[in-house]
Amino acid sequence: MSSRQRGQYSGIIDHLEIELRAYVPTLRKAGTWRSADLGPSDYALIFDTETTTDAAQTLKFGVYQVRKGDALWEAGFFLNPDILNPGEMAEIRFYSAKINYRCTPVAEFVEDVFFKIGYDLRALVIGLNLPFDISRLAIRHGASRGKMMKGGFSFQLSPQRYWPNIQIKHLSSRVSLMRCTSRPGRVAGRGMRRRKVKLPPQPGYFLDVRTFAAALTSRSFGLGSLADFLGTETRKIDTDEHGKALTGEGIGWRIASRGYQ
Repeated sequence: MSSRQRGQYSGIIDHLEIELRAYVPTLRKAGTWRSADLGPSDYALIFDTETTTDAAQTLKFGVYQVRKGDALWEAGFFLNPDILNPGEMAEIRFYSAKINYRCTPVAEFVEDVFFKIGYDLRALVIGLNLPFDISRLAIRHGASRGKMMKGGFSFQLSPQRYWPNIQIKHLSSRVSLMRCTSRPGRVAGRGMRRRKVKLPPQPGYFLDVRTFAAALTSRSFGLGSLADFLGTETRKIDTDEHGKALTGEGIGWRIASRGYQ
């Protein structure tokens, strides 16, 4: 621009936006990645298990609901075909069709519901005596690792290596720590893998209703006594059906007494 042109435009001031690229120092150590805990999502997975009455207390079947907020998203039964006889499985399938519940083997429940909803969708996993119910889903178990969970148990729920184990450590008769282990599959992006950055494990979100009730009331409850204390619309029904061969009436009692209908 000539001197004459500069003089011509010397009285004009243009305010322009300027974009700058800046690099800020990181506070993380090399090879790690720290991000805010997102917390549980709007989804909740509520489930309960029915077991044999012997010392092993092996899973027979379970019932679950998936809710998004207050809305029921899915409900169903999951069955252990290694324990239930053909007649009992037929009874559960017939009853599930009658009330429009999904009916799947326990392995499919673990894969499609517990992990894909409870883990991938960050659902809040809810149960009464939840550590026991989770342990009934396990196909293997061992000692848990890590400073916080040392002395607890690690439960493998799926043969698929990309799903985490569930660690449980009992602190008292009322309180337990629960979390997911590191997921061994590839979950980091290509750029993060190239820089050898490791993502922290998603801990999962668990709510044991018995522990929650004890924290609020300083009392210990079972399902029946807690329902009576809270004055819930649905109460646990005393019956002699437990431990007997399953019938449609017995299945109906089990899920109605737990508030699943």
